[in-house]
Amino acid sequence: MSDLNAVGTSALLAFQRALATTSHNVANVNTEGYSRQRVDLGSNTPFGTGAGFAGTGVHINSIERLADSFAFQQSTQLNGDLGRLQAFNQIAGRMDQLFSSPDTGLAEPISGLFAAFSDLEANPGSTAARQSVLAAAERLTGAFNSLDGQVQAAGREINSRLQQASQDVNDLSDQLARLNVEIPLAAGRAGNQPPNDLLDQRDRLIGELSGLLDVRITETEGFGVNIALQSGQSLVIGGESRKLTTVADPLDPERLQLALQGSAGPVPLRGDAGGGEIGGLLDARAHVLDPLQTQLDGLALALGTQINDLQLGGADQRGQLGSELFVLGQASYSASSRNAGNATLALVVDDPASISSGAIRLQFDGNGYSASDALSGASLTLSGSGSSSDPLQLGGISIVLSGSAQAGDTYLLRPAANAAAGMRSRITDPALLAAAAPVQINADPANASTARLQLQQVSEPGNAGLQTAATVQFLGANQYSVDGGAPQNHVDGQALRINGIDYQLQGSPQAGDRFEISAAAANSSDNQNAGRLAALRSTALNAEGNSAPAAYTKLVSQLGASTSQSSFQLAASQSLQASVQERMQSVSGVNLEEEAARLLQYQQSYEAAAQILQIADEVFQTLLNAVRR
Repeated sequence: MSDLNAVGTSALLAFQRALATTSHNVANVNTEGYSRQRVDLGSNTPFGTGAGFAGTGVHINSIERLADSFAFQQSTQLNGDLGRLQAFNQIAGRMDQLFSSPDTGLAEPISGLFAAFSDLEANPGSTAARQSVLAAAERLTGAFNSLDGQVQAAGREINSRLQQASQDVNDLSDQLARLNVEIPLAAGRAGNQPPNDLLDQRDRLIGELSGLLDVRITETEGFGVNIALQSGQSLVIGGESRKLTTVADPLDPERLQLALQGSAGPVPLRGDAGGGEIGGLLDARAHVLDPLQTQLDGLALALGTQINDLQLGGADQRGQLGSELFVLGQASYSASSRNAGNATLALVVDDPASISSGAIRLQFDGNGYSASDALSGASLTLSGSGSSSDPLQLGGISIVLSGSAQAGDTYLLRPAANAAAGMRSRITDPALLAAAAPVQINADPANASTARLQLQQVSEPGNAGLQTAATVQFLGANQYSVDGGAPQNHVDGQALRINGIDYQLQGSPQAGDRFEISAAAANSSDNQNAGRLAALRSTALNAEGNSAPAAYTKLVSQLGASTSQSSFQLAASQSLQASVQERMQSVSGVNLEEEAARLLQYQQSYEAAAQILQIADEVFQTLLNAVRR
């Protein structure tokens, strides 16, 4: 009877565990990250008899966790791609909407300002036309300020999200380090069998972690894992985890960068985080916000400077020299907090259209300075010594150095810093708009030729002597004097520069021809300067030769292309992840119908095992009764 009891008991216990495992699957059908489990049964070792081997029942080999490790690895990688693309797309998509929208972008305000200048050219004496220019200027500055504010707000959002994501990484790392201790202990208590539910928990945490940043997973003995960053620096080793934190960029205190907490303090991470939400945030800052800020400031500075120069080189309704229409930010720089020297810089923007980069890294190596684009890393041409008599020349910027720099000292130059944020309308009185040329030119009625002297351009805007009266007398076709001064040669096609203004000669003058230059009259109907303001619509604004509307169109197009590409990649990544998840679910997911069928099967097996014990008991009772007789 012992054989029959042993077989029945082993079967009863085995199917009891099978029922419990299947019930566990049903109970966790909606548990995130749960992998279904299955009892693996094996027959006990039979014993030999004279008639052959007799079975001794059943035992549980293991309770298997049904999981596709290859699909899990793919899913982990795709989690990183999805996290990166989603974070990037959120920032890029929002910026794309802001910059391309007619309501919030710059296209309409820029077009409106040039349209107002055209109306002023047609009606230079009209107060309404002048008011329209001021209103359009206010709208333009408001649009620049608003867009700059949105870019700055997105930068602050990235800082906040980096801090939160770093804390989330630390929480997940702590939990994974704790599981690295708990899992081997649990496995040891169960004869080195895998603790399935803990492994599910670990995989779920790894999935969440990979959605935050790019990690490398290495399995260790005893079901543990080691986790390292893309750079190779360890995040989790056994039961220990390192803290991810954020620190201020040495060159830009308002920008946070990632660092790993070490025994000597935070150690900044080089490069980006690769994948995950953190990688996407860093990508969005480097490839969306930084270029946008640079282009926005550059556009504000170049356009505002062009208009201001024409204003300074024109005459207002009172006949006086014009004043700047816009207040613009000044070039600035920041010194690295790690600098050992005490050198200071004085920056002057000589030509906004020639600025080669919106953010420039200037570094001293002990012998001299070198410059590179802070965004792309491309080297920039630098000349000069940095003295007041020989400033450093760098793409439209002059730099005068004071103090002493030490090898390794680094500076971040921003030629157009705060141009968009600080842009304001300076003029409120419509009469101060300089629609007229600063001077009027009258040919002497006694001139023997029909030659004409015309204003070509104001070469020295802001020169206080622009309206100084002058008499130009030609001593011959190619020679002239100003106010009876020394004779000067004139070459056909070249301008005559007088008191900061370039004049163009049309026709061939004869000896004795005179031209009188005098200040513009008040309430003049002259519209020359208004015409030059309106012509800025198609005037090259930057080194690439783009006008203001074309430069902004290019900015929006580049942003739209970047956003569209990331959206396409995101959709593709989501499709791949859905496919991998479906494959994982086909292996690991709980199918209620299948589990219900197994419950019935195991129930019947359990009942049959119980029947074996009942029969064994009845046989045993029969034997006892026979013996009693």
